[in-house]
Amino acid sequence: VDDAAALDFAKAFYANMFNGDAFGRAVLKARRTIHDRYPDSNTWGAFQCYGDPFYKLKFTQVTKTKSYRYIIAQEAENDIDNLLSKLEMAFYRSEDLHGELDAMAAAIEAGGIGHPALLEKMALAYTELNDYKKAVEVFERMMKAEKASYSVSSLEKYYNIRARHVFNEYTQSPEKSSTCLTDIDHVITQLKKLLEIAETAERMAILGSAYKREAGMMQKKEDKIQALELAASCYFNAMEKHTDNYKYAFTNWVELEIILQETGVHQWGHKSMYY
Repeated sequence: VDDAAALDFAKAFYANMFNGDAFGRAVLKARRTIHDRYPDSNTWGAFQCYGDPFYKLKFTQVTKTKSYRYIIAQEAENDIDNLLSKLEMAFYRSEDLHGELDAMAAAIEAGGIGHPALLEKMALAYTELNDYKKAVEVFERMMKAEKASYSVSSLEKYYNIRARHVFNEYTQSPEKSSTCLTDIDHVITQLKKLLEIAETAERMAILGSAYKREAGMMQKKEDKIQALELAASCYFNAMEKHTDNYKYAFTNWVELEIILQETGVHQWGHKSMYY
């Protein structure tokens, strides 16, 4: 392999890729370039290139964070809706969108237009960006409002996200297990209160998810098993309602039952104390 030809091959290949050529086309053009430039060398064919021949580089747009100023809440709602639409496209980086949402949040605060319905939408946007900590903070601001003009489903989403946030904190700092278990117990207690209002499949599934995360934080085997049994029970009850989330509840119930069966706690065909 001729070193100079190899260097030029690499330069030609990456130049072709950055110019928008597909992988296979970029390799072919680079080979031809080296074949013509170094007729006495076989370096043009020395490299074996593996991969999808139709793959192309995806270019993302990096933009400066836009500044916002709001007079009415509808303006902010429209901007958050647009941001949620951007999240569905690979063209935008989540870091840039997070910066935009932070700027919107600051403008909403400055404009004094943070009514509960708008805060609910903002919290959901932070959730989509996987910033559970910020989402929980915004949800809690929403719930402290004197005029409770937010949906009941936002309470379900809040406790679901709070359970995720608590579990994330535990995985990052296992030494905080005691505090995290106290927090998850609070989430479970509040979800049970929502179930006292109405036992919906959605609430049962969220409670099952909370129990499953609690099991992940438990230290003693018997405590883990009890939490997993309660989670399985919740998913089973959600599944029994035959709603739109039947598949989700069924999949989680089967997964947990397999774990409980493998540990010898449950046996297929035997009735459980929970259902």
